[in-house]
Amino acid sequence: MVRKSSIHIEKANIGEFYHNSREKNTNNPIFSKDNNYCNIKANEAMKLYFSELKKRTELYQRRTGKKLHKKTITLFSAIINLNEKHSKEDLEKVVRFIEKRYNTNVIQYSIHKDEGHIDENGNKIINYHAHIFFMGIDNEGVSVRRKMDRKDLITLQDEIAKLLNMPRGVNYTQEKKKRPKRLNTYEYKRAMKLKNDEVLKLKKELEKKKNLRKQTEEENKKLKKDLLLKDAKIRKLELTKKGFEKKNQRVKRTDERL
Repeated sequence: MVRKSSIHIEKANIGEFYHNSREKNTNNPIFSKDNNYCNIKANEAMKLYFSELKKRTELYQRRTGKKLHKKTITLFSAIINLNEKHSKEDLEKVVRFIEKRYNTNVIQYSIHKDEGHIDENGNKIINYHAHIFFMGIDNEGVSVRRKMDRKDLITLQDEIAKLLNMPRGVNYTQEKKKRPKRLNTYEYKRAMKLKNDEVLKLKKELEKKKNLRKQTEEENKKLKKDLLLKDAKIRKLELTKKGFEKKNQRVKRTDERL
C-alpha cells in the first residue's frame, strides 16, 4: 500500500524529547531502534528550548508590554508521515521549510522506524514517521498559533506532500468529508492489537470449522467404505444362498428319479 503524506501539528510536552530520542523506554517501539535518527539528545533539547523560550518571552513582552499568557503554546510538535525511502536529509528539508514558514526555530527532530504492528499473517507493518518540535513563539515574539488558520493548514499539507514527493492525504475540507478522529500512538497500537486479536479469533474459528468439516468428511468416507464392504458381503451371501438353493434343487430332482 502506498503511504500518503500527512502532517499533524499539536501542542507538545517537553517530556516528549525523551520519546523522540529513545533515551527512555516507551511502550511504542516493537521493532529494532537501530534505524532511528534524532538530531540531539533530550537534555540538549531541554537546554535549547528553555534558552529560546527566555529570549522569545522577552521579545513578546517588549512587543506587547504584557506578560506571556499562561495558555500560550510555547512548543509545537509536527508528526509527519514518511515512507521507507525517506532519509534525514529529506526530513531536514521539512525542518528548514517549517522554520521559514513560521519564522521560528526547530529544537529537535527525529525519524522513527521502530513503531507499527504485526498483521494477521505475521508481516511487519512499519509506521514510518517523523517528529519535529519547534518553538511556539516566533523570532519576533509573535505566537505561531495565530498564523495557523484553516487556509494555512490546508496549504501546509500540499507543500509537505511536494517536499516529500508523496501523494497528498485526503483533503477533507475540499471533499466535504468528516475528518476522522486522530489516534495518538498508544491509541493506534491498542486499535491495531484489537483488530489483530479479532482477526486471529476469526481465523481460529475458521480453522476449527475446517477441521470439523475435514473430520466429518473422513467419517463419511469411512462410513461409505463400511457400507460398500457390507453391501459386498451381503451380495456374496446372497450368491452363496442362491448356490445352495440350486444345489438343493438338483439333489431333490435326483432323489425323485430314484
